[in-house]
Amino acid sequence: MSDFADFTCDGKYFSIKYPAKWGKSENITTGRTYKEYGAVFQGPEKEGVFAYLSFTYYGKDHGRFDSYQKYLKLNAYPDKDLPIAGEKYYTVKKIKLNGAQAFDFTQDTFKYVPPDGVNPKKVSIRVRKILIPSQVGGFFVLELNTPISSYTGNNIIFEKSVKTFKALI
Repeated sequence: MSDFADFTCDGKYFSIKYPAKWGKSENITTGRTYKEYGAVFQGPEKEGVFAYLSFTYYGKDHGRFDSYQKYLKLNAYPDKDLPIAGEKYYTVKKIKLNGAQAFDFTQDTFKYVPPDGVNPKKVSIRVRKILIPSQVGGFFVLELNTPISSYTGNNIIFEKSVKTFKALI
């Protein structure tokens, strides 16, 4: 995996490999303030939207997500009170990732490009997430966010990264 680089998040909660040519954004101050440790890796653009990978540890003292169950409820299922036309949620799958229990879930959504444009183009987006509960509290979320038109290739890259994930706590 010479085309991948090593990443260990602030606080040393996990390590993972990411595509070396993708841009990296890590806000350590925000992470420590909100108990969200990790980084976002920006990949290629298609249809005016950049693909990205996001790898995050949500601490057990996180202000909004005090449990992985709450995160799943708010992210893996449609909001019955505020459904968004055009969004699709797929079945949540229980999987094993490097020996740990995990949840794999996908959502189809959309973005408008440009977001504030007069006649924006609607771009179909697929978001795939893998949530891994931590044995010491908190949980990890590994995410791919990409235009559906480039999902297959970017999902291969995502899966290569996911296979290198190591919880360090």
